Amino acid sequence: MDSTDAALVSVVIPCYNQAHFLSDSIESVLRQTHPRYEIIIVDDGSSDHPESIVARYPTVRFIHQNCRGAAAARNTGWRESRGGLLVFLDGDDRLLPNALSTGYDCFRANPDCGFVFGHGYLIGPTGEELRPNPLPVVHEAGGYEELLERNPIAFPGVVMFRRAAFESVGGFQSVVRGWPIDNASDYDLYLRIAERFPIHSHQMTVAEWRQHGTNTSRNSLMMLRTTLAVLNGQSGAVGQNQRYRAAQRRGLRRLRVFFGERLIQELRVEVRSGQISWPRFGASLLALLRHYPTGVAENALRKIKRALSRHRRHADDE
Repeated sequence: MDSTDAALVSVVIPCYNQAHFLSDSIESVLRQTHPRYEIIIVDDGSSDHPESIVARYPTVRFIHQNCRGAAAARNTGWRESRGGLLVFLDGDDRLLPNALSTGYDCFRANPDCGFVFGHGYLIGPTGEELRPNPLPVVHEAGGYEELLERNPIAFPGVVMFRRAAFESVGGFQSVVRGWPIDNASDYDLYLRIAERFPIHSHQMTVAEWRQHGTNTSRNSLMMLRTTLAVLNGQSGAVGQNQRYRAAQRRGLRRLRVFFGERLIQELRVEVRSGQISWPRFGASLLALLRHYPTGVAENALRKIKRALSRHRRHADDE
């Protein structure tokens, strides 16, 4: 790859039934201060005709494929791209104008890194900033060991990859040990690159993560299963390294608690509303009993204590 390509940033935007957000994402790239970029839209079998949106932008490339999932769509875009640096922006998210120049300058200062990343805002369906904004401040990442314990990267749009590092690990995976991980394939990729290369956080705010009813990150059952599969899939790379093994154990515990508590709360809301999807409820309960039994027991114990307290108050009143 020549030096001209090295300065080109390829922005790959996979989309699936997100045509109503797509122009927002495209225009956020067109406003970039970095002068050299290309935009590649990969339609993953949408039914809402995103090609009609892309037709308004003659410099944007459009690729259609049958529905194969986010990981496959991102890989399609990567294979069709020409840039020495890669950004994967979901079709409902936006880049801030400084995003590409910030990542590019960070790579110039840290040329050995496999990827660099920053911070993002949460926005609502119409683009309004959500306040208070719950995304954590990004701290300097310690590399592979820290990523085993926690993932400080809020969403893919805040990351810029060095193409050579990305290609060296084969891009995104959609399956780990036979388990589908499509919605956690970004975390899997970060781990596989960080195991081989340094990574760096520039700590600048570079993207906006749109929150709406169809975000896959809101599906706690899916996130519990897939993130645990991703982290367990690192056992071969972790090997007998005691620090890595300890970090992996802490990471697994963190994921079980975080998504387990979210899932328990979702089940409570279903029960209170009376609108229970029994197949999903049963699958969620089985997943909790398998991956987070202590949380189930603690929540059951709290319920029993509250029931006993109400019974005592009722007895005292009589």
